Amino acid sequence: MSVPPDDAVSDDYFEARDRFCELATRAGIRPVSYRVRQNEQAGDLLTIDVAVGGSLESDQVMLVTSGVHGVEGFLGSAVQARLLADWTRDGFPEDVKVVLIHAVNPWGFANLRRFDPQNRDLNRNFMVDDEPYSGAAPLYPKLDSVINPVEPMPSVLFQLRAAWLIAIHSKAALRQAIASGQYEFPQGLFFGGKGPAVQHDLMRRILAEYLDAAGRVVHMDFHTGLGPWKSWVLLPSGQFKPRHRRWLGRLFEPSMVTEDMGEKAYHPRGDFGNWCRHTVGGDYLYACAEFGTYSSTKVLKALSDENACHHLHLAGKIQTTDARYAGAKRRLKEAFFPKSPDWRSYSVGEGVRIVHQCIEQWNTDYE
Repeated sequence: MSVPPDDAVSDDYFEARDRFCELATRAGIRPVSYRVRQNEQAGDLLTIDVAVGGSLESDQVMLVTSGVHGVEGFLGSAVQARLLADWTRDGFPEDVKVVLIHAVNPWGFANLRRFDPQNRDLNRNFMVDDEPYSGAAPLYPKLDSVINPVEPMPSVLFQLRAAWLIAIHSKAALRQAIASGQYEFPQGLFFGGKGPAVQHDLMRRILAEYLDAAGRVVHMDFHTGLGPWKSWVLLPSGQFKPRHRRWLGRLFEPSMVTEDMGEKAYHPRGDFGNWCRHTVGGDYLYACAEFGTYSSTKVLKALSDENACHHLHLAGKIQTTDARYAGAKRRLKEAFFPKSPDWRSYSVGEGVRIVHQCIEQWNTDYE
């Protein structure tokens, strides 16, 4: 039996980081901190923290990452905390090396943003093979005034305009245009940037340090905000290799292992999973463990409001104490990490189960 979910859940990035490092130390691991030198508006040192346990000499690696999307890090961090508590009590896996990377985007986590200080979406920023940081879906400019308003739009007006757009275009077309990544609107949502973020060099160092000799990697990357309430799926970067899909399909319900979520699917550029797989090479299974919260319209509205308030604050037009600013931050956190005890208990528990199941069934029918 794992520790209760509330013992793993943190209120902010700094508490989450301290909890992660404390639990790693309690488990007999010396966590390693990598400073992320960005605009540290949160008022404190920001770090990506790494804990490594299990069979340290093994070339079989279970990798668990959290916080690529900043504010989404609350769930992944709680899962990592629960895993450390479980392994402290029950012992680490004997034949698998476990690598936990906490808060890939600590600035976004600390500031309740999905993006980094330059408004870059890190999961649209990890280009490979010299792919250019340019372009946008043809439909994106037509949506800019709706999803990137200068000031937060009244909810009723936003819903009416969203319904109008859905009537003209399909939900799938809108989602692909908005969420696949764009590189021409620096203050807009899902902006991939004009160059690599500092995490490129940091993650390259971390992967080289802990996965350089890996023969096989299973990488679970935790995200929230896509899909129905209290549900989850495992999504690949691109497509699963046939043996990876077969193996995951034996471990979990086949419907939870998919390349296609119908109208909820989109295919991003510059995604973190593809970059990791490309950087490490070999037998690398990446899966985005995506946990559903609210409707896509509600999540997009929360993103739009927070983004507008963020840029109004940068322009000196509102303060962090302004009710609009504080409310936008509160709604964004709720969109990606609902305060519902039922949702948290389910999601943290299932996240922990996913990782344990992968390790326990590591060699089961793997072809």
